[in-house]
Amino acid sequence: MLNRFATTALALSSAALLTACGGGGSGDMGETPMTPAPVPEPGPPETRTGAQLLQDGETLSAHHMAAVKEELGKIIKFRWDQFDVRSVNASEAVLEIDGLTYTLALDDDDGFVEGNRSVSYEWRTAEHDQWISGGKFYYVHPDREEHMVVVRLSGSRPSFFGYAVAGNQSRIPDDLTGTATYDGDVQAKFEIFESNAPGISSRYYDHYFSDDGQLVADFDAGTISGRFTDWRRDSRARDEDGVDVDMTATLSAAPITADGFTGTFSVSGSAVEGAMNASYEGSFYGPEAENVAGVISGTFTETGGIPGHVVGYFTAEDHGE
Repeated sequence: MLNRFATTALALSSAALLTACGGGGSGDMGETPMTPAPVPEPGPPETRTGAQLLQDGETLSAHHMAAVKEELGKIIKFRWDQFDVRSVNASEAVLEIDGLTYTLALDDDDGFVEGNRSVSYEWRTAEHDQWISGGKFYYVHPDREEHMVVVRLSGSRPSFFGYAVAGNQSRIPDDLTGTATYDGDVQAKFEIFESNAPGISSRYYDHYFSDDGQLVADFDAGTISGRFTDWRRDSRARDEDGVDVDMTATLSAAPITADGFTGTFSVSGSAVEGAMNASYEGSFYGPEAENVAGVISGTFTETGGIPGHVVGYFTAEDHGE
């Protein structure tokens, strides 16, 4: 198990502009360089959780996104150029998406659900000629200790659906060694959409979710990998309890970089009827990299030849034991 470590926030500093004092005429008055301004020390790591950052009115920018939309009668993969989220008050949130501002109002009928993991919002009005039918924020309950927020969003004009992960990213030191196992408060979800049915809502095929599995970061090798098991399927009937399925999702070993990690996502088991070509991307979150989170995206082909898209997210926590 990796010893807990304290990371430092990235500090950006401007290089001091060096000028020279020129000597007048001859003599000993040569060029004397000015002393560069001292480089500021990196600030302390951000210790507020994702819920606390939102509660304090901070803007969180999404680092990882996975989404699909309808275009010319087909479902295509896309990515927002900008996706920022902030809270206005206890019942209202604001999203900044590609330069446009959208206002969310808390859905009083739902409130916090799924073990205080998530809270549902509904759009007050259509804005910017786009109707967004709903959103869900995961890990924003004030008692939660995660350092990221996951946003699930859907809407129309055009029809779209996607996930975004934002929060307090960790900086992983280059000389870090050992391993860390993330097997606490695990959650993985992915949803698949058929490509040939009209309308993104009718293209919804199945929703798979798991709360069992682990990810292992091997800092000696500079990679992270994992798997999720004990999956359940929520079909079009939206069975709240889900149906157990024989399936294992594997996250192949991916290199750890300053920007996070990216690897391939595969599924095996009798519940899978076709080929899937999917990938995952994510980051470490928190002052001691105690959380990992990211998104899943890709394509699949049913046994009958029906093509579709895969969109989802995953999270896990290292308890440091």
